Amino acid sequence: MSAPILTTKLYFPTARPALVPRPRLVERLQAGLQGPLTLISAPAGSGKTTLLSEWHAGPGAEMPVAWISLETADNDLLRFFQYLVATMDLLQPGIAEENAPLLQPSEQPNAEAILTLLVNRLGKFPQDAALVLDDYHVIETASIHQALTFLLDHLPPRMHLVLLTRADPPLPLARMRVRGQLAEFRAEDLRFTVEESAQFLNQVMGLNLTGEQVAALEKRTEGWIAGLQLAALSMQGREDLDGFVLAFTGSNHYIVDYLAEEVLNRQPEAAREFLLRTSVLERLTGPLCDALTGGDDAHETLAGLEHANLFVIPIDNDKMWFRYHHLFADLLQSRLFHSHPKMVPELHTRASQWFEENGWLDDAISHALKAGDLERAARLFCRDSLDVLYTRTITTLEHWLAAFPETFLLADPRLCIAKAHWLHASGRDADRMPYIKNAQDLLNQGIASGTFSADDPETRLLQGEIYSFQSSEAVNHGDLAVAVELSQKAVAIIPETKRNRAFALGGLYVAHQLSGDILQSIQTCSEAIAAARRLNYPSMHATATYTLAQALRIQGRLHQAEQVVREALEYIERQGQSKVFYSGFLRISLAETFYEWNALDEMENELEKGLQICSQGGMNILCMIGLYTRVMLMQARGDIPGTRAALDDIEHQCRHMDPNVYLEDCKFHRLLLQAEQGDPGGLAAWLGRVDLTVGQKIGVHQFGQLFRALRSLLLLERGSEALPVLEKLEAYARQQRFTGWQIFVLTLEAVAWRQKGSEGRALDCLQQALELAEPEGYVRIFLNQGEPIRDLLRVLQKRGGGSPFAARLLAAFEPRTGQTAPVRSEVLSKRELELILLIAAGRSNKEIASELYISIGTVKRHTVNIFNKLDVKNRTEAVAKARELGLM
Repeated sequence: MSAPILTTKLYFPTARPALVPRPRLVERLQAGLQGPLTLISAPAGSGKTTLLSEWHAGPGAEMPVAWISLETADNDLLRFFQYLVATMDLLQPGIAEENAPLLQPSEQPNAEAILTLLVNRLGKFPQDAALVLDDYHVIETASIHQALTFLLDHLPPRMHLVLLTRADPPLPLARMRVRGQLAEFRAEDLRFTVEESAQFLNQVMGLNLTGEQVAALEKRTEGWIAGLQLAALSMQGREDLDGFVLAFTGSNHYIVDYLAEEVLNRQPEAAREFLLRTSVLERLTGPLCDALTGGDDAHETLAGLEHANLFVIPIDNDKMWFRYHHLFADLLQSRLFHSHPKMVPELHTRASQWFEENGWLDDAISHALKAGDLERAARLFCRDSLDVLYTRTITTLEHWLAAFPETFLLADPRLCIAKAHWLHASGRDADRMPYIKNAQDLLNQGIASGTFSADDPETRLLQGEIYSFQSSEAVNHGDLAVAVELSQKAVAIIPETKRNRAFALGGLYVAHQLSGDILQSIQTCSEAIAAARRLNYPSMHATATYTLAQALRIQGRLHQAEQVVREALEYIERQGQSKVFYSGFLRISLAETFYEWNALDEMENELEKGLQICSQGGMNILCMIGLYTRVMLMQARGDIPGTRAALDDIEHQCRHMDPNVYLEDCKFHRLLLQAEQGDPGGLAAWLGRVDLTVGQKIGVHQFGQLFRALRSLLLLERGSEALPVLEKLEAYARQQRFTGWQIFVLTLEAVAWRQKGSEGRALDCLQQALELAEPEGYVRIFLNQGEPIRDLLRVLQKRGGGSPFAARLLAAFEPRTGQTAPVRSEVLSKRELELILLIAAGRSNKEIASELYISIGTVKRHTVNIFNKLDVKNRTEAVAKARELGLM
């Protein structure tokens, strides 16, 4: 699971009771909030947050405000969006739930998708509201700046963004300034006037300075609020105030250094030590500070420091958590490093221990690394069977792994495996195996020396991880039997309760599928789906279901393929995972089944939904499969420009992907288009490089390659060359009971025999294909062969041998002006039949959603599908049409 949200980062800072009123700035701020962006850019201690607090306590009291106090760790794009969504949910409840599927820890977030959802929701907000990002200068990640630019470009009229920062961010400020869309506050705007300085020094800080003394300090600090505060703290208890004022000279940098020394030196030793020791923390709370100082009164100390205006800022309403002013923290850390350098790693170690004991693993790892305690960091990183590999973002893993010296990493088999996982997730498969080989060598040496026990569960798990990677590498080299054996070993030794087993199961069903053991693949997919649900793994659940549906289609079980996918979609709907990026893969699978039925409108509906959801995880292999399904859709509709555009999209998207096998598929489809347009040279050359051998076992990829090659031979009128291969392939499919493949091959055989002049043999093959295809409603495979199959169907009709199914197929050969009617055993799906019965019973959408455990949006989508299928416009007509068709 991902690191929890720290809700104290989302609290609007409370205004201090002793505040210098600044009505001129508050009025400007209120006016500026009529535009999209307010930028308050000034050095630390300039009163940025204080100004917002005063506005919020005055004219802004009625305006809802979402707040985030940013810190360095928020440079992770996923973490940034988690906090952004969390604070916006306080304005519009439901935003967090809607975006949760897009913020999975194992996935890189799609900024545009998340922001689109936010903008759409915020556009409905009934009043003006503001989003405030405090300390935005800590953000250095370009993708976050780009996301904020997108947000500004599409911000609803009633939503306003406020940035508090020490430096101008890389946003389109010049453009917004010219358009009058930017309200700006700079250091010169925020500086105290002489009157405000006098009020602050004498009333707030309790000094009794003359007008000349105030004016001198105001001039020398240039109205810098933090400088005035530091000066006031340094003057507490002094008698020679004139001497201090006269000595108070220099640039801000030197003033800060000087005053920090003065402030620290004037604190009691216990308080000074407390400040130094706790300066290594980004967030402070009593028990954590006690762990670092060895005391038992840290909470009271923090409250006292905060009361004394000593740069201690409460970050929650209950004042249980605090932080130091960033500049003050920098100074404290610098002083600590120079005065007690040996103490620094010890303090980080204590912090790491406290965070570990209290369940904050990420902070525990970070402080261990800062302490230089690599052994401790490695133990924390690798605990719970390397579970962190499956629950943190790639960015976080990269940051942690980069902190380990290569020599240290290569000495630990667990870290080697972790590095391999990161390389695999980053698409750098070519670089991962040296780490796996090293991990295996270390494990073998450890077992031989007694460092590791071969029977220890942890050792067996590590060995299982190694087997999984070795299996994946064997697949890449085409050693499928070896791949199956290695995956089986991995599954056998990794406990069912461990998430590592997901990786092994995935490798096993892929190896079975590629080697032609479809029944074994089905069995392993079912096991993987059960494990995914037990371990709450959406990614494995989706990919295993997709592979299962694919295997069922190979067996000719189209309706069951649809059923398992729909059941999976209903399951993830109940789990609140319907918009998780992997779930889009299920809709792509559904689209592939609709393709076989030639239900092109339904195919397009599911495909586009699937692609939209998949793309939220960034362009990925799953998207590539969906984009190829779009190519199939365009080809089925006879849309040549659309097909070319779809191929262009694939080539553009996978330029930087590894492997580039999809580019090879693109080249084939382009050659096919050229051949269909009268230029067969490229396709003929491609065929010369294809191995047409039919072995004892045929995997999914090999069948696909053979099928494309045989179809190409027929397109080139080379049926005689295709026939021997087709006969072997059909015999194999019949023997294995791969009915789906058998239908495909028999259809091609019919065309090949027709080209050879044997109409009788052609009709026999077509008749067999029709008998196999009718129960499951196959259509597309016949239409794809074009005129030859249509002519043979006409001959069957004339001879009286055509069935009603053949007649419906013949009707489907009409010009491709849209979707042809699907030849299916039912008009409505099982779920749609459930809905129409409830509609007939007078149930409302809300009642239907409750009864079927689905969302109201899903009810509406099913209702629209029912209306489209029945060609009706409302519920009454739908019920009447369903009764007419005997569906109820």
